[in-house]
Amino acid sequence: DAAARREEIMAKQTLAALQQLNEAMFGAYNAHDAAGVLELLTDDITWDAPDGHYVGKTEVGAALEELFDAFPDASWPMEDVVLMLTPDHKMGAVTWTMKGTQTGSYNGLPATGKHVELSGVTLVTMTGPKVSGLVLQFDAYDYLTQLGVVPSTEGVGFKMLAMTEFSINKAKEALHL
Repeated sequence: DAAARREEIMAKQTLAALQQLNEAMFGAYNAHDAAGVLELLTDDITWDAPDGHYVGKTEVGAALEELFDAFPDASWPMEDVVLMLTPDHKMGAVTWTMKGTQTGSYNGLPATGKHVELSGVTLVTMTGPKVSGLVLQFDAYDYLTQLGVVPSTEGVGFKMLAMTEFSINKAKEALHL
């Protein structure tokens, strides 16, 4: 069937386009090139992560610069990346691992000098050839444990309580309470 074949070709081209975009994005990340990342984003980009919500290239650029300054050896190895695409070709998911040492202040946390290895997934919304939305997910408790900011524990209940308290404190800071 011609329509099915055309759909199959479209999906492959879209997945190829996502792969190309992904390689450019991770290339810029690994080069610590905030301007290079921003070139791949729409002007009204929304960027959500456990450690913040950013709207527009100015906010995203500032967050990237802070990340690159705080983790000067940060890397996102391409061998840890897996791409997935939704059937409508408008969203993708990218798994990743970030490795780096926090030698500078980041998101209100003073430098710890600790090395972290953090795995996560980013949900990517595409508008044309650019990224218009990013939602990053990772185990924030594990991240904070690796930095030595919160105590290590195996109990899920403790993790939930600790992350709730951490989130409430971040919300209070944002609301200036």
